[in-house]
Amino acid sequence: MKPLSQNNQEDNPRSAIGIDYILFIEWLSSTDIKTGHSLHKWIQARVSSPLRSEYRRCESKTDVVNALREATSNLSTFGTPLIQIDAHGLDSDQRSSGGMTSNKGPENIAWEDIWKELRILNAASGFNLIVIAASCYGALGHRGVLDSIRSIDKLGIEATEPAPYIASIGFEGEVTEKSLHDSLKEFYRSLLNTGRLMVAIEDANRELVANEQLTIVWLRKVVALSLRALSEGEPEKDLRARVIRAYPRAREDEIRKRMAELTAYTRDLGEKVLQRMLGSQHDEDAVVQM
Repeated sequence: MKPLSQNNQEDNPRSAIGIDYILFIEWLSSTDIKTGHSLHKWIQARVSSPLRSEYRRCESKTDVVNALREATSNLSTFGTPLIQIDAHGLDSDQRSSGGMTSNKGPENIAWEDIWKELRILNAASGFNLIVIAASCYGALGHRGVLDSIRSIDKLGIEATEPAPYIASIGFEGEVTEKSLHDSLKEFYRSLLNTGRLMVAIEDANRELVANEQLTIVWLRKVVALSLRALSEGEPEKDLRARVIRAYPRAREDEIRKRMAELTAYTRDLGEKVLQRMLGSQHDEDAVVQM
């Protein structure tokens, strides 16, 4: 893995996300614009690019799953990928948190169907996996990060699953093929030039038209905010009300004791759960190490 330039390291003295290549997994019909393949060729043509690009064309949801498994198998050889999945997005309903399809038949793949494979890859990569959903409603993939955070004062550590990726990037609502292609091209241009993930998101959004937006949920920021909330503790008024509901006949000294015990327990268990989910604690900002 190539280090960032010395200047970038000085400007961004924070945690680095390590990626070694970009993997385009494209599941589109023959009539679609091949956005993934186009961006793959564009990155390959950049002589100064610090990252190489790989491309996998998929004909079915099985091919998508197999491409993810291949990335896991290739970790020791290729390193950690940034994965972009090009497909047609599906909105959420009562049965699913959304997903993707090739737009050429009834077959589709829900986010829940691939989170297992992504969790394996994310954990195996040392929790460095970034996934971009290049589709309409791609931001629904953010739930893979958010759903990994459970009621930490009620569930045991074994009930908490690792997040499927360290960062989820996707479009809110619908997006045209041209906007998707142009914004992600600018995203990669910015990322390859600066190594800064959040700057790349901002640059990509400048290529979008009204009502189109590329968003990110980044687990390391969620972890930092969660740890800060744990250290500050539950507001005393809310905590007192919760203890009184559980122990309606408790005396004042017992209430105070229970409140202290619950605060200590929540902080201890919460930190363990978050550590298990992420692997280790990190800062709030990210520099992509290439």
